[in-house]
Amino acid sequence: MAGISLPAVIGPTENALRALLPIVLAPSGIRSYEEWVALNIAAADLPSAETVQAIATALKTSSERVMETVGALRSRELFDDQHQLTPEGNAQLRTARHAVTEMTQDLLRGIDEADLHLTARVLDTVRQHAEAELAARATE
Repeated sequence: MAGISLPAVIGPTENALRALLPIVLAPSGIRSYEEWVALNIAAADLPSAETVQAIATALKTSSERVMETVGALRSRELFDDQHQLTPEGNAQLRTARHAVTEMTQDLLRGIDEADLHLTARVLDTVRQHAEAELAARATE
């Protein structure tokens, strides 16, 4: 892998996408990456305790941190007491998903479909390896 520095590509890409997301989400009222993830997971209609754990797993954080995000969503009536989406939460998520889809199409414009498939496979493999490393280090 001489000459290839994935961290030098992945890190700045992640930073740019993470900075762009709140701008894209702003019209929906979703205020953070954490809220975006929580709302998307809540849309799966899992039981209350599973929703919190699924959000924590996706964000690689504690249930306590997730409860801060859930509390903020509940205070704005986007989540109910069972950690499910309210009608307003569903509406804001639909708006946000539409905006993210449009932005994603813009970002991917001009990239060959075969390259997109290869990129997705490579990034998924890197993610799987990182999650395995996290799991291994959690047992140390």
